[in-house]
Amino acid sequence: QSLCDESAKRAPGKRLIPATAVAAVLRLRFPQVDTALGTQFNMGSETPTLVVTDALKDYSDTIEPWRLLQTWASRQVDSQKKWKPEAQFDEGALKELYEFFRAYDLALLRKAREHAMERKLGHIDAEAVAAAFEVNLPKNR
Repeated sequence: QSLCDESAKRAPGKRLIPATAVAAVLRLRFPQVDTALGTQFNMGSETPTLVVTDALKDYSDTIEPWRLLQTWASRQVDSQKKWKPEAQFDEGALKELYEFFRAYDLALLRKAREHAMERKLGHIDAEAVAAAFEVNLPKNR
């Protein structure tokens, strides 16, 4: 919700929040570097967490990033099924969010895997996911 609120502030008076506003908020709160190898996030360790381009392509076949957006959107309607916020994301902004969620979700899973391996687990559990989130809290929340 805070991504929507901050993005709307960058587009005052507009009913549609543009991709440029969303991109500015995401880059400020979740710094990332796009390279030829993929996307890097600083996930609280000395070495940035790299999500390789092939992993991003593979993950494109899933619906998880859209599910995140759908879950958020379903919480934005009132009891009469009317959209509550005054502004909404335009198509470019939704694509920007999709691309971010796709890369960031994979980076968090990679970091959670590291936490699970440190505890000698053969799987990622809720504690590992929580630890991955904890070390990478968004800036300027």
